[in-house]
Amino acid sequence: MTRFGICTLIVVLLACGSAGLCAAADGGAPSIPWDAVKSYEYGQDLKPLLIVERATYRSMADAAQKQAMAKQLLGIVCDSKATPAARQFCAIQLRRVASAAEVPALAKLLADPVAADWARQTLEDTPGKESVQALREALPRLKGKVLVGAINSLGARKDAEAVSALVSLANGDDSAAAESAILALGKVGGPEAIEALAALRKKAKPETVAIVDVAYLQAARALAAGGAGEKAAAIFQSFSTTENPPAIRRAALQGLLSLEKDPTELVLRWLGGKDEDALRVAGGEIRVLTAPQQVKKLLEHLPKLPLAGRALLLRGLAQEHVSEALPAAVTAANDADTQLREAGVESLALIGQAEQVPLLIERLGDSNSLIANVARDSLRRISAAGVDEAILAGMKQVDDERRGTLATLLAQRRAAMAVPVLIEEAGRPDSKCFDEIVEALRDLCTPVDIPSLVKLLLALDKGSHRDEVEKTIMLVCDQVDDPQGRAGPILVTMEKLGPADRLTLLPLVGRIGGKKARAAVDAAIESPEEGVREAGIRALCNWPDASAADALLKLAKDSPNHAYRVWALRAYIRVVSLPCDRPDAETLAMLQQAMGMADGLAEKKLVLSRASAVRTVETLRWVAPYLDQPELAQEACRAVVELAHHRMLLYPNRAEFAPALKKVIGICKNRELVDKAKQYLQQQ
Repeated sequence: MTRFGICTLIVVLLACGSAGLCAAADGGAPSIPWDAVKSYEYGQDLKPLLIVERATYRSMADAAQKQAMAKQLLGIVCDSKATPAARQFCAIQLRRVASAAEVPALAKLLADPVAADWARQTLEDTPGKESVQALREALPRLKGKVLVGAINSLGARKDAEAVSALVSLANGDDSAAAESAILALGKVGGPEAIEALAALRKKAKPETVAIVDVAYLQAARALAAGGAGEKAAAIFQSFSTTENPPAIRRAALQGLLSLEKDPTELVLRWLGGKDEDALRVAGGEIRVLTAPQQVKKLLEHLPKLPLAGRALLLRGLAQEHVSEALPAAVTAANDADTQLREAGVESLALIGQAEQVPLLIERLGDSNSLIANVARDSLRRISAAGVDEAILAGMKQVDDERRGTLATLLAQRRAAMAVPVLIEEAGRPDSKCFDEIVEALRDLCTPVDIPSLVKLLLALDKGSHRDEVEKTIMLVCDQVDDPQGRAGPILVTMEKLGPADRLTLLPLVGRIGGKKARAAVDAAIESPEEGVREAGIRALCNWPDASAADALLKLAKDSPNHAYRVWALRAYIRVVSLPCDRPDAETLAMLQQAMGMADGLAEKKLVLSRASAVRTVETLRWVAPYLDQPELAQEACRAVVELAHHRMLLYPNRAEFAPALKKVIGICKNRELVDKAKQYLQQQ
């Protein structure tokens, strides 16, 4: 653990262990193991540190205990024999209890290369003029990061007596110290610091002007906070002119706004102008103009503003959920001007009602693609009552493109009540937004909707639409917690269907799997009716895991029907190569057995295509000879390359992989595989 991570870890562990420490305190504070603290190293048990932290907090309630604790902590901070971790931790605790008594010792530590930064931070947090004086007096002898830190500390303490030293540093050769000194002058503020900043600005180099300006504006804010509003206003006004950089101008304009008791008039004036910086600042100020009389005045002036100002004000009112701005938002959403139309559509997301849904749906077809996208986002975000129902009603009145968009939006809005209508839409034979509808159904449907999805599936002709609905049903069934019962909702539905429909659904049941599904499939396979038996075999061949391997192998061996044997063998090859806990040697033997049973070339190629799932050198030895069989060589090439992809297999068996990879390079027709083979060969 680094020294910089110790504070965070202490806080976390203190949160976890504070109950126990509090209990110890209630029953008598535990003795502080100072020796353990002093020898603490990063990463060790934090218990001693937690005891000290708790004791430090307790001591803050009693002056004598606080003084004693500060003395003890300071002793470790100053002890060069203590570990850096211990010194850092104690310095952090000392920042809570230090007083003027600790200042001299801390000031000496500013020259300590290990403890300088901790000492400086503790001095910054120590109340009283002594700590500030120590930091100020240390400036001439400090360098580098410690000097920059001390400058920052003096700025944080607003030490007016440090102005002359800060000016000297600001004019010095150390660029980091100079920049920090300029910013510190801004934090200190006051007439002397402002005069110094004015002088620095006149002779500042181009690269430092922005830093001086930032400090100058900060000093002006300090003036304003101190009651010198007129002086602050003069500074803000001088920086608000157009020759200043935009960021500086905007900061100055914000300063002018901060001086107004009621900035509403000034905001409206800027919203009515063409100054982009003023417009931006005014737009950001709307969020604080929430008093009833301020909102009333803004609404009264809204229709009178130029387009840019009207758009900004409308957005600002909507962001504050000012419902009275709804009529203006509707008007803007219908405006011919693109900028205003966009602002109106965007505002409806926050203050619109269900009645505005048709308008937003209309804007989905806006000729300006940006506004169409904003309308889509507004329909997704609008949260008024009845919006889902309004979107659903709107689906029936728009073209397919927008109908698909609305289906997607309903899914994003988690509008489960839309499922029946979406299922109806998916059944339209002429639908051009089927993909969006089905994707929405996958997001919204639950197992309760299985009967309706099954009805949709049976109503569709064979083809891609039917396949997608079948996938949807499978995904919905996956929501059932019990893997063995995931086909249950379909099986229950099937009981209410006719024989033909049950046969249609049986292969789908096989794809889902589980004990309940397997019972139904096995019963179908045993049926004397050929159609039922075929449906059962198809279902078994769709099985998602290796639990069907034995049944598939039996079918592949014993079925009198050649087609069934081929289906079963292909399914067997697939399921035995799926990931499982079976030993690799056993899986390889099963694939070898399948190869021996394969009569057709397609099945032999399938075996080789699945061989690389068994990542052993024995697999390589079995596959390599097939490189010499022209009809199977290309599948063997792929298997060899895929095996070589795994370093833990390749590296220990380089000698056996080398000849196989060389042969792949010579015969493979796939350029990508050849390139990979060359790459793996070079790793030999």
